[in-house]
Amino acid sequence: NVPVQSNHRTNILGNLLTDKVNFNVVIDPVFDNPDYNVNVPAWDGATLTEPKLLDGVYQVSKAAEWAWIAKNGNNKNNIALTNDIDFAGHNFTPFYPSSASTLELNGNGHKFMNANIVPLPEGKGYTSGLFSGDFLACNINVHDINFSNINITNESADGGYVGVVMGDVQSGKTVTLTNVKATNCTIKGVRADAVLVGFVGANCTVDANNCHVSKCNVSNVELANESGYVAGMIGRPVGTVTLTDCSVTGTTINGIWATRRGATSIDAIVGDREGGTHNANIKLTRTTESGNTVKKTELK
Repeated sequence: NVPVQSNHRTNILGNLLTDKVNFNVVIDPVFDNPDYNVNVPAWDGATLTEPKLLDGVYQVSKAAEWAWIAKNGNNKNNIALTNDIDFAGHNFTPFYPSSASTLELNGNGHKFMNANIVPLPEGKGYTSGLFSGDFLACNINVHDINFSNINITNESADGGYVGVVMGDVQSGKTVTLTNVKATNCTIKGVRADAVLVGFVGANCTVDANNCHVSKCNVSNVELANESGYVAGMIGRPVGTVTLTDCSVTGTTINGIWATRRGATSIDAIVGDREGGTHNANIKLTRTTESGNTVKKTELK
């Protein structure tokens, strides 16, 4: 079996044909199982490579290219993954997204894996995720991406908002999540932390469709009068949260709650889902949780 890629030359070497022979050519648009695989070297945690820009979309094929965007911003361009992105256990920081309207991150079904997302420097480091939501300049649309083994810890006393996609959504913006999966991720924050989005601010919206969290671990640290809102998918819903056909399974939620936050702020899916201050802001449709461990510890 020989994969042939469009606009690339393929050489087939072998014995010369001395007799008439018939070739049977089968065109398979998606060649998933070639006989030979080429291994891409693991990212060294330091190299930055500017990704190719095609029709206003950064084409990201490796960790060094994402790290370049994390340092330099997306410059109002959308982002598409063209390959599985493996960070090999190295770190990167969030960046401030920009767009005239909505930044699109199209995962194209690829994995985004084995990364540690570390806080920005002091003064900007109270929220952690792919994107920094503070003073959010545009809406965000993330779809068709599989997060695996993403680790985030943010114990900032000024915030501690944590989520793989965004630690917080602010400035009246909307984050749309479609076909987003997160597996084996570890999240640790303070005031609002969850696997996908930590904090949804006033007049903001998170709209998630067919998103699934499994085998993750979410926890927080003690902070007097502040700890709370630890959940499997969305942490603190001050704004509007709509989840359709979503699920949280096999995930451990270990939350500490201060009196002003309440025990209901710790939940398998969304903080205050079963009552509490922000319960009216949550709409769940065909969204379920199963096989999760939820531990609630009151902060004394």
